[in-house]
Amino acid sequence: MLNAYRHESDYTVLSHVTSVCLSVNKISTDANPDLSSDIKQLLIKLLLLAAKRVGWDPKDGESHLDVMLRSLLLIALVKLGHDETIKEGIRRFHIFLEDRKTPLLPPDNRKAAYLAVMRTVSTSNRTGYDVLLKIYKETSEAQEKSRILGSLSSCPDKDIVVQALNLMLTDEVYGIKMHFMFLVVLA
Repeated sequence: MLNAYRHESDYTVLSHVTSVCLSVNKISTDANPDLSSDIKQLLIKLLLLAAKRVGWDPKDGESHLDVMLRSLLLIALVKLGHDETIKEGIRRFHIFLEDRKTPLLPPDNRKAAYLAVMRTVSTSNRTGYDVLLKIYKETSEAQEKSRILGSLSSCPDKDIVVQALNLMLTDEVYGIKMHFMFLVVLA
């Protein structure tokens, strides 16, 4: 049934389709790991046409919904393990490291790139994790901090995931969030 939405371009519809795809992926991975690769390929194929339409780069005159759709689809494709999207996210991330104002990785697309980077991280190669942590410490933007924190635990290496989760319970992260929530409550 999902295949009926393959040519869809509406944000509202695709946001639901993407959500279903990611849920199906999780369920299939847990329920039948032998079939999960085939199911991922089917789900990637379903989302890829819309992702290619919006691409990585903003276009003149595009709507706010297209900007949101781009981010949504890129994140989903990275989570599903689409190699081309992951490679492009990593490529753009490296350019971003050299020039934090590069138009090749606008804020709306950064989470997809961060997730792509984290897919390459392991206990023996922590570079991406350490670089993202450095960016987290350097930025004062709450939204950027949130993007990074939401990416750190997406690593396939369980030891890195544990480190990321432990980091989130430290005063460096937890204390800042609690302080922010306190200020919001006071406002």
